[in-house]
Amino acid sequence: MADTKPASTETTVTGHAPAATEALRVPKETKKKRRYSRRMRGGQELERGMSRAAASLGDAVASTFNTYKKRSKKSALNKRDGAVKDAIKNWTKATSKGMRDASDAPYQMVKAVNSNKASKQIRDAAKMISPPMFR
Repeated sequence: MADTKPASTETTVTGHAPAATEALRVPKETKKKRRYSRRMRGGQELERGMSRAAASLGDAVASTFNTYKKRSKKSALNKRDGAVKDAIKNWTKATSKGMRDASDAPYQMVKAVNSNKASKQIRDAAKMISPPMFR
C-alpha cells in the first residue's frame, strides 16, 4: 500500500492533474465576408488600403512625438538643463523610431493599389489620361 493513486494518471510538478486542452480551445469564428455593389468593390478596397496606410503614418507621427516627450523628460530629470542639452539627440532618436514605424505605409499603399480590381481601374484611368505615345 505504498501508493494509492492509479499508475496511469499524470500529475504536474505541483501534484495536480494537468488541464484538459480540449476544454480550453475556443472555436474560431469565421470572418464575415464584405459585401459590395457591382463596380464599387475596387474603389472600396482602394479606399480601405489608403486609409490603412494613412492611419499607419498617423501612428508613426504620434510615436515620434511620444518618444521625444519621453526622452526629453528623462533628460530633464537626469541632469540640469538636460532637455535643452540633449534636444538634438532626443529629436534624432525619436525621428528614427518614427521613420521605422512609418516605413510600412508605402507598402500598404502599393498593396492596396495593386489589388486585382483596383489596379485595373487605375491602369485604365492612367491610359485615358496619358498621351498616345505612352500607351
